[in-house]
Amino acid sequence: QAQAEHSTMRCRRCPLATSAKTVALIALVAFVEPPAFHAVGGSIDLRSTAQACLGLHANSAVLDRGKLGRWPQKQFKATARCRGTLPSFQCSLRRLRKHSCSLALGATSSSVTQASWKQGASVAVYIALWYLFAIAYNIDFKKALIAFPFPWTHALWQISFGWFIFGPLWVLGVRKVPKLTRSEIIALFPAALGNLVLHVGAIIAFFGGAVSFVHIVKASEPVVSSVLNYLCIGEVLPWPVYMSLIPVIGGVSLASAKELSFTWLGFGAAMASNVGAAGRAVYSKKFIGSSIGQNMTPANTFSVLTILGMLMLIPVALLAESPQAAYAAFHKALERGGTTFVRHMLSSAFCYYMYNELAFLALGKLDPVSHAVVNTMRRVVIIMAAIVVFNTKISLLGGIGSGMAILGTLLYSLAKTKFKK
Repeated sequence: QAQAEHSTMRCRRCPLATSAKTVALIALVAFVEPPAFHAVGGSIDLRSTAQACLGLHANSAVLDRGKLGRWPQKQFKATARCRGTLPSFQCSLRRLRKHSCSLALGATSSSVTQASWKQGASVAVYIALWYLFAIAYNIDFKKALIAFPFPWTHALWQISFGWFIFGPLWVLGVRKVPKLTRSEIIALFPAALGNLVLHVGAIIAFFGGAVSFVHIVKASEPVVSSVLNYLCIGEVLPWPVYMSLIPVIGGVSLASAKELSFTWLGFGAAMASNVGAAGRAVYSKKFIGSSIGQNMTPANTFSVLTILGMLMLIPVALLAESPQAAYAAFHKALERGGTTFVRHMLSSAFCYYMYNELAFLALGKLDPVSHAVVNTMRRVVIIMAAIVVFNTKISLLGGIGSGMAILGTLLYSLAKTKFKK
């Protein structure tokens, strides 16, 4: 029981369960300033806690203020102070918990656990759908490309299809419309160009080589990224990170030398795609920063880059491939393939946008190590699916090189995470 000796003296530690003066003091202090106690993964409502511990009425006030570190800790103290001439006191939160608080804190722990479980489940769903759409895109697009061999037209069709997805979401208010100034739009154009080169390069690579081989070459993106980071922003990584690039370079070289479906067009276009991806990342890191505009969520950022990329691609695609020739070839493919060809065209465009947006959503919720593992496994899954579906023949040395390149990519990501300053 606390005994107030002077109006400015602290009270001794007390159970807080039997003292009428303490209860009255807590009620008075609460009207001065509401509390804000926070724990890891959630918050503790001191109104409920005080009511549970002190038997207060539902409309009664609670403790004034407090600071709570990570839960649980050894030294928890809730400090309640009253302004003016009222006495101030300090009580141990451990004592508060000792007196009937376990129920309130248990409910908080249960809600935190439930929230963590839901978040983990949502991430797992994002990853599963990301893999599913990525596999469907690579397979259906390759089939559509075989039937209709106009890569620039495919690139324009796929990047324009996004309007049918984010357009209705913006119009219906399901997703907030991004707001950008003219200078911010201009600042995003280089990033959009990198995203466009990434997209078009991959499509031309699919046109020139097998899906599995394209993804083996694209596994060398960390090498291109390291070079551009050094040349553009002067980033020098620790030597273990650079050492992890050796199996990437060796694996891609071995796979390219022994790949039965090797073509220089496929190899060059895949490397150009790597340059686009690395250039987009480097430019965003150096010039754009962490935030730009309003409502620029990861999904909206990809939508804006898609719009800007489409505007840049339209004149290039019209010059690269004659619209009359593309129209005639499309009708021939439609006559031969019928609804199957149409399905492949629609599926490739839809899956292209969805797997990219899901990648933003999934990777944004993962720590760097999980990010590296999930991204590496995605490439493995796509390669294996493409080999099975298209019956792609790979030599023994080509398979060893592929494994080396993919393993090196994982080691690079893990090493860069470990030695990141």
